[in-house]
Amino acid sequence: MNYIQPSIIFDEINVFNNISYEKALDMSLFFKTNDYLLINDVLTQEIKEYLKQKITFDQHNYINEKRQFFREHNDDSCSCLISRFITTIKPFYEYVLQIQLTNPVGFGMKYNENSDCKPHYDNYNMPISSTICFYNEDKISYPFYIDNAFFNNPHPFRLTVDDKNGIPEENKRKIDINDGDIGIFRGRNHLHWREKKYVKDYRAILIHTEDYTYNGKLVSYMSNNNATKANINNVKNILTYALTDLDSYDTFRSDYVMYFSNN
Repeated sequence: MNYIQPSIIFDEINVFNNISYEKALDMSLFFKTNDYLLINDVLTQEIKEYLKQKITFDQHNYINEKRQFFREHNDDSCSCLISRFITTIKPFYEYVLQIQLTNPVGFGMKYNENSDCKPHYDNYNMPISSTICFYNEDKISYPFYIDNAFFNNPHPFRLTVDDKNGIPEENKRKIDINDGDIGIFRGRNHLHWREKKYVKDYRAILIHTEDYTYNGKLVSYMSNNNATKANINNVKNILTYALTDLDSYDTFRSDYVMYFSNN
């Protein structure tokens, strides 16, 4: 257990505003109960400005890529900085979640008027994901949603259910991740998406990490120096299918009913 918020300094800049231990405990309990967490106004103004300056999107990487929801990825020149940043902030995540995590991976992303994040589940090595919003030009609400239904996901790779309208309203959990906010969620077990909306310039860092354990020790499918290494290739038949696309939520829930609780 981390009883004191770690001091996170990146390139001589304080990254996070203060969160008391009592509040961190409340946050960790909320995450454990609900599989998501929204932390409002947690980034300092200085780090937001620094990330906006340093993380660029001039190459327009993946802007026409359907699999990446027509959002841009950071320029190649920024990758090392982003890797350093997300490694530096890992102790903060362990503090607010009160769990041990593997070293994260991630990238910068920029949403624009053409972006359309479809409902999907994440890969086998991404049980916990997080969106760190550091810039929202129009300051408009651009919410993120998760399906409250817990899916004991048998698919190793991304499963997309392209049917936003078919998801019951009572299942939707709205997470409004705005400028300076962090959203954390279990993207392998909960369908997640954004509504298509005109947004001029919304920038964030998306990170993925793991909290798998065995015999009390952290286990990782990613290349990780702080955990026991697991090998996905030893899981028999798991690579016989890869990306899966479905177009009906009701059919999906009916066909996969054995992998859901009664919700």
